Amino acid sequence: MRAIGQRAARRGAFATLQTLVLLAFLMAMIAAAMRHNVAQRKYLRLRQDSAQAFRLAESGVEEALHRLAARPEGGTAERRLGRGNFRVDWRPAGSDQDVFEVVSTGWARTGEPGTPRRTVRVKAALTRSSQAAAWSVRVLSWRTE
Repeated sequence: MRAIGQRAARRGAFATLQTLVLLAFLMAMIAAAMRHNVAQRKYLRLRQDSAQAFRLAESGVEEALHRLAARPEGGTAERRLGRGNFRVDWRPAGSDQDVFEVVSTGWARTGEPGTPRRTVRVKAALTRSSQAAAWSVRVLSWRTE
């Protein structure tokens, strides 16, 4: 009788050991899935913020081009829009007073550590037709950083 009880106890101990190993394996798989999920969320947030910073930089370029069409002189503008902002500078490019260089930088999630930023550099030419009182702006080059 004693041998049967010892065998049953060994089988019970072996089943407990198997259950513990299976639980440890499942916990490791769940932890790995959670780490992967957190890494994916960080990556997607960075991509989203980078795209937002790019759109903000483009907004700065558009503002500078509109201001150039109204008054052809250098300037600076800074705007806070939602959770980001942009800063744009426009100056004559070299000795040609009709060609301007526009540099606009956009930041997403302004003030937070690791804030993504994107910069757009544009060269634009101003022309004035004899019939129109306003200037027209033609983009010569567009480069993103």
